[in-house]
Formats: sequence, C-alpha cells, structure tokens
Amino acid sequence: MRLRIFLPLISAIFAMMLFHVRDKQVCRIRENRRVSGFMEPIPDTYSRARYLDYAINAPAWASLGENRGLLWHRSTYWTGRDLRFFLALIVMWYWLGSQVDKKVRPDETGGSQRGWWGRALALACVLYGVFMCSLMVPEVLFVYDKTIGYWSPLREYEPWFVVAVISWGVGIILAGCYSLMSRPARNAYRKGSQSG
Repeated sequence: MRLRIFLPLISAIFAMMLFHVRDKQVCRIRENRRVSGFMEPIPDTYSRARYLDYAINAPAWASLGENRGLLWHRSTYWTGRDLRFFLALIVMWYWLGSQVDKKVRPDETGGSQRGWWGRALALACVLYGVFMCSLMVPEVLFVYDKTIGYWSPLREYEPWFVVAVISWGVGIILAGCYSLMSRPARNAYRKGSQSG
C-alpha cells in the first residue's frame, strides 16, 4: 500500500470539504445577520469546520505564518494563503506516508535515511515541533491583565484546538528525538549483519 500517495490525496479532499462547509456556515450566518440587522463580529466558534481542518493538519497550519488567525476570510482554495496551506498539507502527509511505507516495507522503499542527512531531518523535526508548541505558549501561560485586574491566558483559540496543536508538536518532537537517538544503533546493527 502506497500511503505516500493516498494520505495526501485523502487529506486534501477532506480539507477542501471542510473549507466548503465552513464557507457555507459563514454565508448562512452573514445572511441571517443581514436580515436581522445584528452587526456583532462572528465569533470564531462558528468556524469549527476550519478549526477542525487546522487541528487535523496542525503542522501545515503552523506554516501559514501571519495568516494563521484568518479564520473568517473566504476560502481561496488554490490561491493565496490557502494555496500555501494545501501545499504544506500535501507535503506533510506525503512525508508521513513515506515514513510509514519505509517502516512497513523497508526493502521496497530503500530503508531508512543514513548519515548526516537523516540526522538533519530528525533535528528539523524536533525544531519544528518546538516551534509548534511555542505558538501555543500564549494560550496556556497566565499574563496579568490590567484592564480586568487578574491573571488570565491570552485566549485566541479554543482549548481543544490548543491541545491538538500541542499534541502534534510533542509528537513531532518525540519522533525526531527517537530518530536521533536510535540511528547509530540501527547503523551499527546493519554494519555487523553485513560483515557476518
């Protein structure tokens, strides 16, 4: 089974479906507000479909940079910030699928990475996981707010979304650390089995 092909394809289709559901939600809410005359901004909780997509694909979401918080702008799909998200999503799931393919059938995929290139990729994974966790630091740290007079976290995202992003970040850190720590042992085993 070629997961490196199926995972990006399935995740891109699923992401487009969630983006479409989110656009329909926003249009329905805006139409209701236009009719009722209610002009309050739409809370982010109504953008759950996009939140869900970003939570499932948190590493791709983290790559959006300053556009991470644009939940209410209409989906552009294959242009602008959404193009960047979809490209990151496809690369992310392709890489994850190829890693699983290597574990399942190492003889067909050429085995695992060797040497400095494999260590560099593992280190990049660790650093990216730290970066993802650092994005959620303001969500979990308590900061003193002078206007309300007590300590509170700077809530920009819903708690379940924060947990999803931190979970992805910790998972990527652990995978990178495992790859860094186990690589010399695997290479030593290979050398010993080839010489024997």
